[in-house]
Amino acid sequence: MQNQNTPQLRISNFDVTSQLGYHQQNILQTAGVTAIDYQSNDITSSVMIDDRQVDYDHPGLYRAMVSVQDAEGNYAETPISVNVVRDPGALSNPNAWQNIPGANMQPPYRTKRRHYGWLWALLAVVVIVVGWGFWTQVQQKNAALSDASSQSSKASSLSSANNQSSQTNDKLKNVNDGLKQEVSDLKQTVTDYKNTNDRQQFTQKMDQLQSQNQTLQNKIQALQQNSVTQALSKTVSGLSDSMDKISQAQTADQANDALNNANINNTLDDIKDQISNIKSKLGL
Repeated sequence: MQNQNTPQLRISNFDVTSQLGYHQQNILQTAGVTAIDYQSNDITSSVMIDDRQVDYDHPGLYRAMVSVQDAEGNYAETPISVNVVRDPGALSNPNAWQNIPGANMQPPYRTKRRHYGWLWALLAVVVIVVGWGFWTQVQQKNAALSDASSQSSKASSLSSANNQSSQTNDKLKNVNDGLKQEVSDLKQTVTDYKNTNDRQQFTQKMDQLQSQNQTLQNKIQALQQNSVTQALSKTVSGLSDSMDKISQAQTADQANDALNNANINNTLDDIKDQISNIKSKLGL
């Protein structure tokens, strides 16, 4: 169950680029990380990053973990990627090779090929004939095994692809179910506001819903991107914008009007249909 007091991490850039050999200390600033607790207090100063898996001395794509803990011990974390790249201008100077270890050695010179006459030609023919015969025998022996292995590999790949697609589809359904629950909670929050006219309680619940929305966005980012995940991401982002408008409403009636204008249910039905189509194609 989602902890309603979980702090909210907001990240502008989930893909950070770092120069090779430069042990960057401002990744959090580059990623645009900010954080608030469930009471909307700014706790950005408490944000930490675990980049122990990042090797700044070797190019590659690595994963780092951004986390934050508020004063009451509530904790949240989300991953970002760090792409360590070589300096694109490092070799722009045509003489820059002289700074590379070993570059002070003289380049090899092409030597003239000596011709040894017909003896070498005959030896080459013999080697080619013997090698061709040996290669033909090996190919014939491996042909049957290769065909059998190919069929087995295709069957295994198909099964693995179906399993992976099934797991992805389950995750998509889980995110969609979470999105439905968030919409239901949002409607209930607006209804309670109309009944009680308690502005403070309404604001607190809206902050909690925004935190849940950020968690859904993080889950979608971790999934393999396709048309369904893109639709989910767009819907979650749109729901976040709608929450902002509802939160800014000065009265309960204005909040209810903003909710009705969001037209969220139709979008959820479209996503549900897309997930059902994927399950039908996979035979699930």
